[in-house]
Amino acid sequence: MLRGYRQQKEMSGEEFIKISTRCIDFNKSLVINLPQGLAKEIQRHYLTFLHQCNPLEFVEAIRLGRGEVYKIKFYTNEVRDQFFKYLEYNGLMMDNDTLSEKAVKQLQQFNNERIKYLDCGIKLQFLGQQVEDSFMEFLKSHTVDSKTCVVKEAHCVIFLDYKIFGLLYEEIKKRFLDTACMQVVDEAEEETAKYLKREGEEHYFYASPDEFITYVGRTTLQESSTDCTILAPMNSQENKFIPRLGYQELLTQCSSITDNEGNLVTLKEGKRIINFIKMPVARAVKVYQAIIDNNPADYPTLKMFVQELS
Repeated sequence: MLRGYRQQKEMSGEEFIKISTRCIDFNKSLVINLPQGLAKEIQRHYLTFLHQCNPLEFVEAIRLGRGEVYKIKFYTNEVRDQFFKYLEYNGLMMDNDTLSEKAVKQLQQFNNERIKYLDCGIKLQFLGQQVEDSFMEFLKSHTVDSKTCVVKEAHCVIFLDYKIFGLLYEEIKKRFLDTACMQVVDEAEEETAKYLKREGEEHYFYASPDEFITYVGRTTLQESSTDCTILAPMNSQENKFIPRLGYQELLTQCSSITDNEGNLVTLKEGKRIINFIKMPVARAVKVYQAIIDNNPADYPTLKMFVQELS
């Protein structure tokens, strides 16, 4: 993993973050040890990130016998559409639902190049050394350590950590991209960075609907002591679980979810969508009560909150 080491070197997360990118051999494997729950969460997000930004990673080519043709397996239906667009763009064709060995190698090369970008960062090219130096000063002004967030590839060409590009995207776009003194080498990479930017701007609450609705109500009530208003669901119907079938299909095919004892867990993947609005406490109590009445066993915390308000 580190240049100059023949064997793997073990270090803590804090130690690894301080390692300069020039000391890392990106052609060697990296093993991360972390708690099971966090590992699962990272796996789920990474799988969906890959599916969004490099869907052809989820196309498997299976050799038929000892021949030079391959059967193609798709891990999700969305990948199938992307695959045939890729074939059309590159002038390739399927023959009796199989792909030639040459076409498979071309696909593998494409995926390897994309994975390199995902591993190393977004590839940026500058018009000259002065622009690159200006960009490095820009990063420094935002307390970004270029030693850990930048990989130098060639003269006026660098890989920049995706998350840094996303966090500073609006300013980078205004100062460097819009002025045409710097460019993203691959447009698809910029879309990848925008996806990560959106993901990074989301806020996660690891709570049940019961706990979350109660938390929002209690917190906003404390903040609005003068007008006695509260943030609550618009009505009892504005609290829905929407299955994400594509997401569920992907995770089912590519991972196994177990509990802390190793037992396989049936996957139920989706998003809870709750539309909150500001309303008087009296009205909120009625909404809360309607939610409780629909599923009394699922809302014990909210029930206690309603009793406090009544």
